[in-house]
Amino acid sequence: MAITRSSQESAENTQSVRAKYLDDCLKAERWSYRLLETRTGIAKSTVASRLKGETALTFGDIEVFAQVLNRDPVELFGTMLRLTDTKKGPASEETGRPNIRPID
Repeated sequence: MAITRSSQESAENTQSVRAKYLDDCLKAERWSYRLLETRTGIAKSTVASRLKGETALTFGDIEVFAQVLNRDPVELFGTMLRLTDTKKGPASEETGRPNIRPID
């Protein structure tokens, strides 16, 4: 199955929406890229690339950032997934739980 331009653009948009949310959370707590580098050991350029949506966030990244934010990584990742959830199916209405997509 070939990757179409629209599916690639959609994935990039999803990635940047999730990255912006995480970046906003960190900024709200006054974390700079330099301070994140010092505290996490992740290079400042890598932090910047991930939080600008230029490169994909890994779950390992999300775990580290969740720890910095004193948040549960699963809850943080769930919130990030819900931001970009485009599937609206009966399962979410029937169960009362959000319809969460698998990892992109």
